[in-house]
Amino acid sequence: MSMCIDKVSGYLEYLTDGLLKQKSPPKIPVVGEPPIMKDVINVKKANFVIQAHSGVGKTTFGLILYHKARLGELPGHDVIYIDMRGAAEAVRELGMFSEEKILRILFDHGSDEFKKVHEKIYATRELHLKCETFYKCLSDIDKRYSRKLIVVFDELDRVYQWDVVNKTLIDWFSKTRKFYDETFYVPLKLIILLPKVLKVKELSEALKHANEAAAVFTEFKELEISEEVLRGYIRNLGDRVNPVFKNILKYNGFNRLLKTLANIQSGRHIFPLLWKALSESVCKAVNNQVQDDVETFLKDIKELHDIDSNSLLDPLIIGIAEGMPFKTLYSRSRSAVIEMWEEGFNKLCVEGRGDVEGPRPLRIGYQNFICNLSSSTFIWMTLEKNISIETLRKIMFNILNVIGEPPSLINVVALVPKFSRGIGITNLRVGGEGERGRRGSSTRSITSEFKFKYRTLSAGELLSILSVAGLGGVDPMIADHIIKEIGQDIKSLIMRAG
Repeated sequence: MSMCIDKVSGYLEYLTDGLLKQKSPPKIPVVGEPPIMKDVINVKKANFVIQAHSGVGKTTFGLILYHKARLGELPGHDVIYIDMRGAAEAVRELGMFSEEKILRILFDHGSDEFKKVHEKIYATRELHLKCETFYKCLSDIDKRYSRKLIVVFDELDRVYQWDVVNKTLIDWFSKTRKFYDETFYVPLKLIILLPKVLKVKELSEALKHANEAAAVFTEFKELEISEEVLRGYIRNLGDRVNPVFKNILKYNGFNRLLKTLANIQSGRHIFPLLWKALSESVCKAVNNQVQDDVETFLKDIKELHDIDSNSLLDPLIIGIAEGMPFKTLYSRSRSAVIEMWEEGFNKLCVEGRGDVEGPRPLRIGYQNFICNLSSSTFIWMTLEKNISIETLRKIMFNILNVIGEPPSLINVVALVPKFSRGIGITNLRVGGEGERGRRGSSTRSITSEFKFKYRTLSAGELLSILSVAGLGGVDPMIADHIIKEIGQDIKSLIMRAG
């Protein structure tokens, strides 16, 4: 069984990831197109910031645009996609920001700079523009080419400091607006792929402050792998491999699986699981008798079997996707799951502190976790479905009890799952009789004002929190990236609270 699943799953991975990475693949990559793909093409604006967590599919999004243009599916458009981190690794001097060098790499394909990094650039047209400023490049593109150009920057934030990225993007976005105001034409669309962190919101706010007109000319979008994207992937698999694959869209097991995977929101989590499920369906249908020529083998398949999500996925993965973060079966106890959440939250606390170890988190009941960054700043993560004002007061009173002399104002960064209800209060005064000393031999009157800053946690983010605590079936590298990105948001919220 495992040999059959490995062969089929490996081939399905090749049809997507393997073909996407090739500049001229022998066949069309099998993908599911996110709805915002149409916005990028049809919306008459020049600037697009696409944000998503690591592993959700930003790179795939850029490569899909390249292949669609290569195949003539974007009439009137050419695409240049650049992996900035890969380019900087190939040419070390790119690590120091230089607009002139970046422009030569993008628009002068006869330059030495382009030749050094050409493997990291996917371009549907060869350009020979010797323009030293971004605005001059816009003008030259307009004069020399009849087709519009889409330029996709990936990993820009991994190469340069955020203040450099912020300043550069505001300048470029302002230049595209200036060119449009003078010509009423958009010869180039900029697509910037960025991680899902609060700094993207800071970019939006800074752009509005610097140039309101450019801000109106810029779309900020979040990339998501929705259930419809996954269904589109299955339909494309049916069109390009074997129509029988479309039949699984009618199966109950697969429908539940697609809903679960869509909630996970990480392509590097989702697609290996989907490929495994498809492979299991195929292998059951053929009694595990797979041929060496998998391509021909799949074309000849006459039927597929439904799958059981419970046997394919860890119950915790399904539970998190369905808003039940403590779901477990015989594989582990509830107490073990609680300990996993505590361990994962501790990792978040370390990131929030700036990689400085501190005391272990305080657990209140089994659904609330608190760690302190100082006597006046705390991180609180809840896994409760419904939170009343009474529950909130009890949780905050626990904070007062662990502080020797609580300050009059306490800032709380609240991490709340999307499935939770009843949260939204920004200020809360909490007081009462608290314990004095470890044994509570006497009491004291304690009162403080709590100020809350909220950060919603998606199912994929919750999954990553558990992954660092040992949950299998999830790419640990991607989970670690997501934890770091949430940590950045915690730091940003703490700064705003202060």
